[in-house]
Amino acid sequence: MKVLLDKKIPYSDLFAESLKLDIDVFSDESFDISNVIEDSIVIVRSTYKTHGRDVSTNVKLLCSVSTGEDHIDKESLIAKGIPVKFSTGANAVAVKEYFLSSLAFLIKDQQFDVNGDRVLIIGAGNIGSGIAKTLAEFKIDFDTFDPFVGGTINEIKNLHKYKLITAHVPLTRNGKYPTYNMLNDLIFSQLLKDTIIINTARGGILNENEALNYQDIKFISDVFVNEPNLNKDFHRHNFLATPHIAGHSQFARFKMTKMAFDHVADFLGLEAKVKESLPSQTIEFCSDRDCYDMKKYKLPINLLLLAYDPRKNQFACEDFLNMRNEFNSRFGYDQTNIVGCSDKIMSEQLENLGFKL
Repeated sequence: MKVLLDKKIPYSDLFAESLKLDIDVFSDESFDISNVIEDSIVIVRSTYKTHGRDVSTNVKLLCSVSTGEDHIDKESLIAKGIPVKFSTGANAVAVKEYFLSSLAFLIKDQQFDVNGDRVLIIGAGNIGSGIAKTLAEFKIDFDTFDPFVGGTINEIKNLHKYKLITAHVPLTRNGKYPTYNMLNDLIFSQLLKDTIIINTARGGILNENEALNYQDIKFISDVFVNEPNLNKDFHRHNFLATPHIAGHSQFARFKMTKMAFDHVADFLGLEAKVKESLPSQTIEFCSDRDCYDMKKYKLPINLLLLAYDPRKNQFACEDFLNMRNEFNSRFGYDQTNIVGCSDKIMSEQLENLGFKL
């Protein structure tokens, strides 16, 4: 069976070689899934949307190397009997690390006080629950809200209590708890000056036009409405904007590709055997710096920023698509070796953050 593969998917050559697949590559800008003329497995990224396309019934399996699902018209595929698979949860650790490194620079710049400020986590799935677990371990105050799996609060209210709000929900328009435009005037108007909102979920969960009316809220956005054609005014309005790469450490991208090819292997009755072989970085532990940070800030903020600083991934609006497509230089914490730490408790804390010692 033919495999049609988006040429921008990283590490795909490793898995294709292992499975000995007959592969043709395509560019998602020109690929027409309605014109697939022979039985094929199609592997896309989140940049390829099937809504409004008459997907060919020659597509026998559609895999998306993504955790988000809103770019795929699942209902139409189900109606045609075409199974669809995603890399669900594969980038959860990378998004958590993006949040932690963002928190680190906010702490360092005195935008967040670990001894008095509180975080609200909206969504307690793979990512939100991971963030909550880390904040609890490092004794940073937080609440979680999730009407499906439960949280520490049952409704979003008393928003003046929170200095930082981070959202980790899918984009949904229907049901009892739709997330489309859930971050809107009603939310913004209740926030205190200099509250921070981090959105690494989906652009559509935040009403960008209404956000423009609030100069005293600091928006950190990794996702945007109508990507790649961004609202330039909202892009400029952000305290920090990055090009949809919060979940894109090298380790996470490897895992996402692996999960997609695992789906392909299962479908074909094959077994993919690929050894993970990713580059790493080494950071020297500095006792004076890192122990001081832990004591004062509850987190090794300078070390977190040495491992990954999202401020280095800011972009000009017109460069969004190119930067997102070409981005594969970020080391995950799990690719980061910390050397020179002899303190047992500190070593355990660093390992719990995901670092290698």
